[in-house]
This record gives sequence, structure tokens and C-alpha cells, in this order.
Amino acid sequence: MNKPIISMIAAIGNKRELGRDNQLLFSIPGDMERFRRITRGHPVIMGRKTAEHLVEFYTKGPLPKRQNIVITRDPNYSLEGFIIVASLEEAIEKASEFDQGEIFIIGGAQIYSLGMEFADKLYLTVVDREVADADAFFPDYSEFKKVVYRESVSENGYNYEFIDLVR
Repeated sequence: MNKPIISMIAAIGNKRELGRDNQLLFSIPGDMERFRRITRGHPVIMGRKTAEHLVEFYTKGPLPKRQNIVITRDPNYSLEGFIIVASLEEAIEKASEFDQGEIFIIGGAQIYSLGMEFADKLYLTVVDREVADADAFFPDYSEFKKVVYRESVSENGYNYEFIDLVR
């Protein structure tokens, strides 16, 4: 059995800002399209709050054309259409049953922090903004030194870069 690539994908500000009050900071159509294109057909791993936010504000259910895996400490938790697990290790093991190519960790901040030691690749959208009242941050990723893709974009008043990195 091959080990799949474990990737993390996120949109962050200049100082790694990720969210505020359990909400994403940036809603950029180009970033959302990139997220859909890259993750489609692959398992996605997320925390409970991210899953609930997704259902409430975006999809009304799991992300289509992906196995959606939720990590929670609550052994009685359930969310229709989602696979529920107790740890990141269990989530990666479960995701590997569906895809030997690539698995995605999609948030939130706690899950990104846990996932950093497992991650092989980062797909970042770095938005040229600083958000002073952000309360969730992407972990330090300075050990990911090799840029394998970079593209600068301006859209809807945002300047940002797509940056894909590997260790």
C-alpha cells in the first residue's frame, strides 16, 4: 500500500491570519475555484467547527465529489454524510482507504497545527492583507522551503498569490 501525499490547503493573510469568530477571513471566487479544482475527487479532513460552518454557510452538506472526514473528541457526534473519527491519525488512515494519491487537510486552525507534522505539501493562497482582529492562524510553515508553483492574481479588490510548497 502506497503512502498518499498529505496536503494542506488554506487562504491566509500576510501574517498567517486564517479566521475570526469561526469564520473565514477571505471569500475570493478565484481561491474558491482553485480549492474545488484541487480537492475534487480526494478525501478532505477537517475539524468539527469547520464541518459545521461548511454545512451552515456553504454546502448544506458534505463537499461534493469528496470523502468528508471530521475529527472530533465527542464520541457521540454525527453529521449526515460525513465520516466521523477521533484523531488526525485515524482520519489519515480512513482517507487512505479511499485515495492512495493525495489527501487534503482543510482546517481549521487546530487541525492545521496537528497536521503540520504529517504534511508533505501546502497549497496556500496568501492574500496581501493584514487582519488585526484575526483569532485563528495558520501554523508556521517555514520548513516548507521549495516553491513548486507560484502565481500572482488581482481579483475583486484583493491581491494574492497562489503558492504551492513542499518540504
